[in-house]
Amino acid sequence: MTVGPAVLRSQSVPYLSVACAAIAAFFGVQAIIVDRWMMVLSLVLATIFGLGALWYWLRSRRSAVLIDRATFTVKAGRRQRSFEIADIEKVDLGARSGHVRFKDGSTVTLPLEGRQLVEAGLLLEPRRPPRRSS
Repeated sequence: MTVGPAVLRSQSVPYLSVACAAIAAFFGVQAIIVDRWMMVLSLVLATIFGLGALWYWLRSRRSAVLIDRATFTVKAGRRQRSFEIADIEKVDLGARSGHVRFKDGSTVTLPLEGRQLVEAGLLLEPRRPPRRSS
């Protein structure tokens, strides 16, 4: 698909961030409806979930996958790890974690969602040797 290095970043709002924002909205509405000490509890929970949504969204913006000819690098937040493409045994994008399985049995999760995850899976899929016709 690409000739040079490909840098893939998640372009959409992460699902977990949307879920946290929806829960924060629920507790925000609940704070308006209930009275006194329940209002304080609802506001605290709305704030916690709102901050969680913001944190997860910012975290996804700092994550990326860089795919070069022989290696690929997974950058998740401040951590960065490089792997050899030749060591890939299987790519399973349907898994919740461990999208890429290596020949030694270890796995790595790609910090992408949606179209970018599919594109990374296509680029990292192990190359099969061509079949010889007899």
